[in-house]
Amino acid sequence: MRRNGFAIVALVLALAAAADIARADDAAAWSALRAGGHVALMRHADAPGGVGDPPGFRIDDCATQRNLSAKGRADARRIGARLKSEGIAVDQILTSPWCRCMDTATLLELGPVEAAPTFGNVVVLRDQTAA
Repeated sequence: MRRNGFAIVALVLALAAAADIARADDAAAWSALRAGGHVALMRHADAPGGVGDPPGFRIDDCATQRNLSAKGRADARRIGARLKSEGIAVDQILTSPWCRCMDTATLLELGPVEAAPTFGNVVVLRDQTAA
């Protein structure tokens, strides 16, 4: 039993050390973004409903797609606020044309948002795979 107690303490200490490393990595990432000359990629915020879109969706009709939840909209605003508070300058925002992606990018409130077919879903938009 004493040995299990030691294992749990060792595991907790290891996790605590890993958390310190993660915080150090976070600090380095924020510093690098502040310095400029980097690209940050992110996925859209919370959009419940599984993977993909409902059958019959249309890229030009948000009502036919999976969209951001209230949590997703709040998360996007929170991420944008954090980027601003960290002093991150954004030169350009490119996004997938899917509504959940456009909405996430817009709710960041970091500048104009441009839909870029490059970031579209190549599984769904097979006709653009070669491009």
